[in-house]
Amino acid sequence: GRSMILEIHVARAPVELEGLEVEVERRSDYLDRIGFYERRRYGFGSFIDVEAMDVSRILTPGQLLTRLPGTSLDSNDEPYFHRAQRTDLTGERRGRCVPVIVIDGSTVRTTMQSGEDRFEDLVRATEISAIEVYRSTVQVPVEWKTGANSCGMIMIWTKH
Repeated sequence: GRSMILEIHVARAPVELEGLEVEVERRSDYLDRIGFYERRRYGFGSFIDVEAMDVSRILTPGQLLTRLPGTSLDSNDEPYFHRAQRTDLTGERRGRCVPVIVIDGSTVRTTMQSGEDRFEDLVRATEISAIEVYRSTVQVPVEWKTGANSCGMIMIWTKH
C-alpha cells in the first residue's frame, strides 16, 4: 500500500523498420465521378480503362473494342456482338447484334442505318478515357437501359 516514484530513462535511438511496398490503382476523378470503377467492380460487363494502359499502338476505337471477347468489327469497321445463328422474320440468318452506342452519357446511335456516321468517325481513340461493353440488355446497368434494341450497349467515356 505504499506509493513509489519511478524515473525511467529511454535512450533516443532510431528504430529501423522494414521497407513498405504500396500499390495504388491509377484512377481518373472523372471516371470515378461517373461510376465507371463502381460498375467495373460489379463485373457485369467488360471494361477497358484506356488511361491505365499503353495505347501507343492503338489506331482506332474499333481496335480497342476487339480486345474484348465476343466483340468484332464488320467489313466497315462497325462493332457487333456475336450471337448464336438464328433466322429472323424475313428468313435471313442472323448471328450479329449491333449495340447501342453511348458517348459521355449521350446515346449517339441505336442501330446502324445507312447515312449515319461510321463508328470510327464518332470518336478518335486518342480521346477515349474508358469503354464499357454490355453484350446484352440484361447486363446493361438499370440507369442506362433503353428500349432502343436488344443487343446491349457500348459506352465510351472521353478524356476530360
